[in-house]
Amino acid sequence: MNAEARPILVVGGGFAGLSAAWQLRAAGLPVVVLEQAAKPGGRACGERIEGFSVESRLPLVSSGASRLRNFMAAVGVQEGLLPLRFVSMAHLHRGRPRAVKIDSLRGLASTPGLGLRDGFRLLRLPRLLQRYQAKLDLEFPERAAALDYRSVADFARLYFGSNVLDRWVAPTLATASGGSPEDTSRVAFLLQWLRESRGEIALPRAGWEALARAAAERLSMRYGFAAREIVALEDGGYRVACEVATSGAQTLEARAVVLAIPAPAVCKVAGSCLSLTERDALLPVRYAPEALLVLGLDRARTGIPEFLRIPKSESSPIQAVLSEPGFAGGRVPNGRGMLMLQAREDFVSARAGVADDVVAKEIEAAYEQIDPGATGTVRFRRWLRSELAVPCFDVGSYRRLARFQKIQPELRREGRRLYFAGDYLQGPDLDALVVSGERAAGALIADERLPA
Repeated sequence: MNAEARPILVVGGGFAGLSAAWQLRAAGLPVVVLEQAAKPGGRACGERIEGFSVESRLPLVSSGASRLRNFMAAVGVQEGLLPLRFVSMAHLHRGRPRAVKIDSLRGLASTPGLGLRDGFRLLRLPRLLQRYQAKLDLEFPERAAALDYRSVADFARLYFGSNVLDRWVAPTLATASGGSPEDTSRVAFLLQWLRESRGEIALPRAGWEALARAAAERLSMRYGFAAREIVALEDGGYRVACEVATSGAQTLEARAVVLAIPAPAVCKVAGSCLSLTERDALLPVRYAPEALLVLGLDRARTGIPEFLRIPKSESSPIQAVLSEPGFAGGRVPNGRGMLMLQAREDFVSARAGVADDVVAKEIEAAYEQIDPGATGTVRFRRWLRSELAVPCFDVGSYRRLARFQKIQPELRREGRRLYFAGDYLQGPDLDALVVSGERAAGALIADERLPA
């Protein structure tokens, strides 16, 4: 088959892959999405249980996520997902939830556990952001490579003090990006703060599976297709060997491939197509696991959605809690409630050999101490654990990412038609995934329009 007659294959039907495929389709290019699961959306989507949308990750998003909003509008589901439901923020202090405001420095300074001196230290944050402004770009995070030589812990202790690190910086990092403050690059925290400062923390009105399903309906999707190996062909195309759930091994050919899968999978599937610089950038990428206990409740615990961050100094095995009341046609049935209890990584890791139901009971008991009586109205429980949940942007990650992105135009000029999308390139939130897919598709479209 002539290389130009072959379709473009997008490997991975998560939000990065769907975003890339949607852009390619809009440009009039033939595109096929290969997804090893039986449904689209990847790790961001879950399942419906008794009318509840149960995701394997916290479904929070910033109201300033403009690219995600544009994707909703393009797909045509904004009326079902918007307007977003704003979430009330709280921090646990001495065993009790205390409301906080993160939309201003004054609000941050009033975070429970912070004192007057801490508040004055936080005044340094706007000046630091102004100093780093030219290098901090949510669409091109690799531009912050020059700042990627200090950990979050070192940065926070130096400018704000240990108390601010424990009470605000570390809880914010843990619930958003995963990883330890001692290992994570300060760039990850600065980008997270920039992201949160552009909008309020919110929830969609329906589950994210609604967006994934609507996007996939107008794409050529092949479910149950797990890519095993990608080999470059002499004529410039690619052969993709797949394991198909219903029929065993199958081989497909493509004129270009978008890899919208985690970095470890990229190295495994496309290793023979990667340059040494790319392998050096991708092999060190690691992911933090995530464990959630989801409780469907007979009645709501709160009148509005609430998100509780829990500092490690509170000695709880839980690092965050999302409490969501239901409404007609929403993510949670009207009159019901849902709790998502995000377990602390070190707590779960220390119980690697313990049965899941035992660990879940410990998490539930710990929350009972925070909100007595909450577990007395439980309709169902789901313990969800993902080993590749959140990419860890350790110190040095953005420098490797910059080298990775720098070499891409050169490889494309040489005729390689392999493109990359995923959270390890942009960030852990849904808006970043959409941007990642759009970047990959934009590069591919530009190459398709180049003269032969």
